[in-house]
Amino acid sequence: LKAMRQSGLFCSHTSYNRMSSDLNSTKSTVHSRKIITLKDLLCSNQIGNLTGMYNAKQLGKFYQKKLGHEDYLMWLNILQQTNSVGVEEILANYRVDNESLSSNKLKTISWHFNILKTEMNFGYAKAFTYLIAYIYFALVKRI
Repeated sequence: LKAMRQSGLFCSHTSYNRMSSDLNSTKSTVHSRKIITLKDLLCSNQIGNLTGMYNAKQLGKFYQKKLGHEDYLMWLNILQQTNSVGVEEILANYRVDNESLSSNKLKTISWHFNILKTEMNFGYAKAFTYLIAYIYFALVKRI
């Protein structure tokens, strides 16, 4: 709340740890960026859903649709109205399970492209360009 008040933005996110499925070890730490714009988010899902919050009084309420990557779509919709301010402090642990639905990278890529085409109404060229950026940044995150 303090970061949102200081920045004048209506959305915020924090850093978080990616944990093993048994929560016994940290796989990596995702450090928040100071500001995330809609364009940033189109290139890479940079808001950990468990760390994000927004001012519903200012922006209205956003609900997640029943489709793959529903949290990502919700944050895209929010960032169409405001940028998100990052808080460097690690305030969450995210359990990473290799058997989870989102661990299937081909399915994730399909969900992402579907959101760009059908929900964001991008043409094929623009959707494909952002999809390539998404894949690139996903690889960079894991290296």
